[in-house]
Amino acid sequence: GPADAAPEAGAEAGRPAAPEAGEAASEAAGDRLQSDPLPEAEGSAGSASPEEGENAGEAQAAAGSGGAGEAAAGPMMDEALGVDLAAMEAMGMDGLAAYLGRLRPHLLEITPLARGAAGRAALEVLRKLVTNIVDHPSTPSYRSVKLDNPAIARKVAALPPAVAALKQMGFVELGATLVMEDSRLDVVRLRMGRDLIEAALLRG
Repeated sequence: GPADAAPEAGAEAGRPAAPEAGEAASEAAGDRLQSDPLPEAEGSAGSASPEEGENAGEAQAAAGSGGAGEAAAGPMMDEALGVDLAAMEAMGMDGLAAYLGRLRPHLLEITPLARGAAGRAALEVLRKLVTNIVDHPSTPSYRSVKLDNPAIARKVAALPPAVAALKQMGFVELGATLVMEDSRLDVVRLRMGRDLIEAALLRG
């Protein structure tokens, strides 16, 4: 009778939605997620990766090539080794901006355009020395450069700006040897310095 129907109606109202209805709702939500564009990542293409900063807060999302802290500085350079120091400072990378600003003039003095084949040879040696340290930071032998070694004497020591560039990147002169002590080892700065060396090799 009517009295019996009421409980049935109440029970019906308390029952969960049919499985088909739940599946349809899930599919609709999935369609919306797939159709909505993902938000763009913050930061510009020229930002450096956290590894590339002087510390985790010094660099931003990143750039470029491979992993790279190695090419993080690349987008900030023009053909004249120009570094957008103002942009780096705006990103909180003041220390790196100052470092690259000091290194840049030494490298400009030994570009192939400025020194010809001698400049190219010096820059190639600098790149190799820096790469060895970046790849093997805990190997002390890679952080010692004998200036009286015949090849180093001819290609690097003969050009004062080349020696000055190594010192700017962290080497100190002890007699006839350049040494990078543990306290001065900064792989991030070395990588960015190497970016500048590679840019210098392209000049000329």
